[in-house]
Amino acid sequence: MGFLDRFIPARKAEANEVIVSTVINATNSGFTSPDASYGNFAREGYAGNELVFACIREIATSTAEATLCLYDANHEKIDNAPLAQLVAEPAEGMTQYEFLENLITHLQIAGNAYVLKERARVGVVSLMLLRPDRMEVMPGGGYSYEVGGKKYLIPAEDIGHLKFPNPNNDFYGLSPLQVLAKQVNLDTDATTFTKAFFNNAGVPSGILKLRRKLSHQDEADRLRAAWRGQFQGNKNWHRIAILDEDASYEKMGSTLGEMEIPSLRNLSESRICSALGVPAILVGANIGLQRSTFSNYAEARESFWEETLLPLYRRIEQFMVGLLEPEFPRERGYLEFDFSEVRALQEDEDAMVNRQLVRSQIASQLITAGFTPEAALQAAGIEDELEHTGFLPTSLSVLGQRPVEGKELKALTQAAAERLLEPLQESYEEEVEAMERVLAKYFKEQLNRADGIMGRYLSQGEPEAKTQMPFNELTLIPYLMDEELKRQMSPVLIDAFRKSWEVINAAGVFTELPFDAELPLFQNVLRGAGKKINDVSRDALSNQLQIGGGRGYSLDQMVRGVPKDDFRGLRSYVKETYKNRSKTIARTEMATAQNTGTAARYKAAGVTEVIIQDGDDDELCAPYAGTRQPIDWALDNPIAHPNCTRAYSAVIDGVTE
Repeated sequence: MGFLDRFIPARKAEANEVIVSTVINATNSGFTSPDASYGNFAREGYAGNELVFACIREIATSTAEATLCLYDANHEKIDNAPLAQLVAEPAEGMTQYEFLENLITHLQIAGNAYVLKERARVGVVSLMLLRPDRMEVMPGGGYSYEVGGKKYLIPAEDIGHLKFPNPNNDFYGLSPLQVLAKQVNLDTDATTFTKAFFNNAGVPSGILKLRRKLSHQDEADRLRAAWRGQFQGNKNWHRIAILDEDASYEKMGSTLGEMEIPSLRNLSESRICSALGVPAILVGANIGLQRSTFSNYAEARESFWEETLLPLYRRIEQFMVGLLEPEFPRERGYLEFDFSEVRALQEDEDAMVNRQLVRSQIASQLITAGFTPEAALQAAGIEDELEHTGFLPTSLSVLGQRPVEGKELKALTQAAAERLLEPLQESYEEEVEAMERVLAKYFKEQLNRADGIMGRYLSQGEPEAKTQMPFNELTLIPYLMDEELKRQMSPVLIDAFRKSWEVINAAGVFTELPFDAELPLFQNVLRGAGKKINDVSRDALSNQLQIGGGRGYSLDQMVRGVPKDDFRGLRSYVKETYKNRSKTIARTEMATAQNTGTAARYKAAGVTEVIIQDGDDDELCAPYAGTRQPIDWALDNPIAHPNCTRAYSAVIDGVTE
């Protein structure tokens, strides 16, 4: 049984149907020159032009340095999970490198790449790349794949379609080679012309004139053949022609110099490399070698990764996430490319030494100014565990004693620290309103999206012999939406971190420190933003789907509900799921962000304990209200439950300004 045998043979289109059958960017622009087809691009572009081949190979083989991996919540690689194993070996006998290399090649030639998810009883077990020129997008959904004159109809959920943007076509991506078609032809024709020129002994075409009249065409053909036999071909280069007084030779064509072939080649080379995003120096193009140096090459390699490859790999990463993560709902990890082995993105040794030197100088100045070594190292961005000698500069005074200059240090009071709670609360309310607006907009978009999916299936009529629902909780709320929610929430969360930090700075209770959003404490909060929100919604929808499926409801009943059974239906349930959640979630997320920012700022100031201020009289909060807890406990427990009102005030014992 072949891998396509499980799919339904595609039926012929009815007279009133339109099948989008051109794989490469068909438009209504009329004349297209040259032939815009995958076969032509692959044959004349990729296989027929050395520079195009070199550029696409340069892009495709870059996957040797970038690896797609599965990570857990702590950003540790997972190797033994089914999803990790599938990504490492997408198909039997095919490594991830080979898979990505071919996927990128298809994408660069056709503007489209298609991946078939091969299923078994346990789920998706392999990924297979399908030839772009054999694919058709069907008007009613799904794809048609033609092999040996036979077409197979493949459901949309079994195909992953990766494509480049194409403003002229809703179904297919725009091939870079379609944009470059004329330039590629010009470059190829210049090569062909140069070869023909030298095959003609480097002599331009011309006219052999005779002063007498030729008696017959056969005589003209004989003279032409004799001339070519004497002077055409590389073996006859530089032979001297001798003509009678009744004959003369007049040049008709142009020499290579007169045609400025090198300039034309440089023009086409620069445009080909530019459109494909490959620096000319990396593929040995003449236009790049004219200005090549070792430093230029290194800069070109770095530019190639940052401007061409990183955006491409982000596109592929998001594609693979959407393709695979819904198929493995039990996997709690996430897919992401590992660029740690990309040499072009690594700092050179001199830059690393200089950076460490600058950070060391910053830490030294902070310690000299009176900060603790731990706070100074953290502020300077030195993450290595360094052992301090215990010695401090002589200009510093021992805590509690009079300084050398005779000025008495003012001890901080606990009351001053607790007065910070009021401005922090004001900042919190402002950030809650900002987050609530973000969430309300996101939930509205999600509601419209889910409603559109269900409405589309309802408009198609009741499917015959339907053994399972055409959608599930992952279709309605895909994992890609987690990233979108995190993207929308992150600016508001960072603003909350910053404002907490700045409120404490402005109060003058502690020595001012600059805010840094890259602190690991903040990044950990950002990394998990939005995940639990969508998980709750997915769990609720999954429960409703199981109830409806267990009762044998039809698609229409599942979506619209069954009032007599007190089953509200998915459409109503989705609305209820998102209704009035914005404020509760906003208060929860902002409490987490503000308490994390507050505790992080206290820790940077040398505070080791905090007093828990919590007005929630429940079993989770009441035991801690008014107690003193270690600062690390505060960082690990910013809230106890959703909508929590927990806050922190610093314990000042031993801390001076």
